[in-house]
Amino acid sequence: MTDEDRRFVQALRERSPSIATAADLITRFCEMVKGKLPDPFDGWLREAEGSALP
Repeated sequence: MTDEDRRFVQALRERSPSIATAADLITRFCEMVKGKLPDPFDGWLREAEGSALP
């Protein structure tokens, strides 16, 4: 990501708690998949289901 991209993403996160939550959940999910880490999945899933995201 370029610096401009990072600033844009940060601005979106600051303006929308939903976008920030979704981005955090996506990032953590990708880290679990890439790292082949199944243990945190149950906690991640509870958090995702408990979020206000559709």
